Amino acid sequence: MRFRLLSLLSLLASAPAALLAQQTTPATPPPATPPPAAPPQVATRSVVSGAAIPLDRVVAVVGAVPITQSDLHERIVAKKQEGAAVPKDSAGYKAFAITSLNELVDEELLLEKAKEIKTEVPDADVNNTVETQFKAVRSRFGTEAEFRTELSRAGYGTPEEYKRFLTDGIRRNEMISRTTKKLREDGKIVSANVTDADVQEAYERNKAALPKREPSVAWRQIIVAPKPSFASKERARVRAESLLAEIKRGADFEQIAKRESADSGSRVNGGDLGWTRRGKMVPEFDRWLFGYYALAPGQLSPVVESPFGYHIIRVDRVNAGEVKSRHILITPTVDSTDVKAARAEADTVADLWRKGASSFDSPGTQATECS
Repeated sequence: MRFRLLSLLSLLASAPAALLAQQTTPATPPPATPPPAAPPQVATRSVVSGAAIPLDRVVAVVGAVPITQSDLHERIVAKKQEGAAVPKDSAGYKAFAITSLNELVDEELLLEKAKEIKTEVPDADVNNTVETQFKAVRSRFGTEAEFRTELSRAGYGTPEEYKRFLTDGIRRNEMISRTTKKLREDGKIVSANVTDADVQEAYERNKAALPKREPSVAWRQIIVAPKPSFASKERARVRAESLLAEIKRGADFEQIAKRESADSGSRVNGGDLGWTRRGKMVPEFDRWLFGYYALAPGQLSPVVESPFGYHIIRVDRVNAGEVKSRHILITPTVDSTDVKAARAEADTVADLWRKGASSFDSPGTQATECS
């Protein structure tokens, strides 16, 4: 296995427009009027859709795989978004870029080794992580249109293209991780004997590029959540029962989920919750996916009550140890009377705490310790 660095130092020194200038030069002039509040964002790629794309350059070759300047720039952008401090001076930036390039070279060497030893990553392992990450990003946006606009602005194209991008990255990382583990188990990678002096020296050498540690504080809280009235819960339950009957008469589950479900994260996808494993959902929900009450693919649950409200659950697919499901969530309404009652209860708990009480057993309170 071999690789070649292609005049990286000269590229970094002589072509600031391609790498260094991308770090500081805006793509468009500033607007004449103050911009509106920034919407939620997804991590941007190094090439923005619609922007002028300079001719790419090869900065290293691993076997038959080229590593381009845009690959390197994308890695630097990713590290910056993860909190790494990218040096602004020319010498520091060159060192940072070379370190980033070495990481890409090491990864390509491991991927070549993965082919040689036939490392495999099952689709199910990748898809589960992709769905989780995709939903986490999608949940930051109020509408599908906002989500699509931000994806396009960030250079990812459509949601389907963004999913493919996530899939490729996750598969690559998993392949590297499994190959490294296999080589270590086979004794092909030997643990280095690192001394405290080595650690200190490496820290001093790289501390300018390390992310700054945010200040932190440890604190405790007691949550008194407003509770819906019995009448409100009954209205929600009856509504869920009527929707279940509608589905059993032949109505489309996904369309009803889009129209009725209170779960904003899954509603836009027809109630799709993706793949999940035992213990990831609240117990009231989990029991219909695993164990004695587990639903078969295509089967509907009765109306299920959980702390979130009332669910109608449908299982779509079942694999070993994981289930792909959908749900429709109907939540009881909490009105101003319920909020006032919770506030009064919270005031009572606060008074007890000020008087020296150390524990509370009220069913409406939840104590947590945070840091």
